[in-house]
Amino acid sequence: MINTIPGEPFTAILIEAPIGLVGTLTFSIINATSGAVVVAPRTTGILEVAPGTYTTQETLLSVGSYIASWSDEEEIATEEITVGTDLPLEGTYASVGDVRGYAPELVTYSHEEIRTEIVKAERDLDWWAGFGGLVNETSGLRFDPLADLDPRFSSAITRATCAQVQYRFYMGPAFFTEELGYEEVQGRDQTVRKGRRVGPQARSEFPRALRKMTGKIA
Repeated sequence: MINTIPGEPFTAILIEAPIGLVGTLTFSIINATSGAVVVAPRTTGILEVAPGTYTTQETLLSVGSYIASWSDEEEIATEEITVGTDLPLEGTYASVGDVRGYAPELVTYSHEEIRTEIVKAERDLDWWAGFGGLVNETSGLRFDPLADLDPRFSSAITRATCAQVQYRFYMGPAFFTEELGYEEVQGRDQTVRKGRRVGPQARSEFPRALRKMTGKIA
């Protein structure tokens, strides 16, 4: 599901597809209500950013509901797109503005792309913190609302969320979807360790005392 606003570029992602489809893979968009073609099938502007993972950017100008389609002779996948004027820019732990202030190099990414990664980063931090208490029934998050925490802790969680969003963009989507079947592989010439879901800067920003309160060793 993609949420965006009129005139705001967004990125569509196709994962777990056959490799080597650049040049034959097409992307198109239709109006979900009328069935009218909004973006005709195209092969241009599609990148294979990792084996079997493809991305493309598009912009829709009118409010409404749409369906994006990826095809290679036969349809591979579809995704709903909602274009509205009230796209929320606030996350629970951080806002789009917080992320842009923390990581100005992300200026090339749209509000929608950053908002999507904020949601994922919040759950990354919840997982890493190991908090065993009750979660918020509405958001499903463990430190919601932040206003209930000491201001030093809430500010640190916001910074950690921003750092994790930054890490997610740096590592790319394939890093977080690929299943690595090992913790560590040692050989004569090298040692390879499993990649970390939460980045080093996010771990540094997260309030250490709060993580100790969860009962999980920091």
